[in-house]
Amino acid sequence: MLSMIDISFSQFPAENCVFFFRPIELADFTMTSGMSFVFPPEMEPELIERWKQWDRSDRYAKCFKLYKRKGIPVVYQ
Repeated sequence: MLSMIDISFSQFPAENCVFFFRPIELADFTMTSGMSFVFPPEMEPELIERWKQWDRSDRYAKCFKLYKRKGIPVVYQ
């Protein structure tokens, strides 16, 4: 089990969303790399299927493109 820290997302108003991020694992906790993509919960089955089909080297770029079309906008402050 991992503990994850992301100060900005602790204040994110949406619930039950699907998050895509690059984790950075440290000795005591895991944090996001800074850029995360948020999708509505009803997209979870579609995201899982796409994830399986995408080549590992293309996942981040393809997820970013999908986020631009169907994701929930995130404002970083």
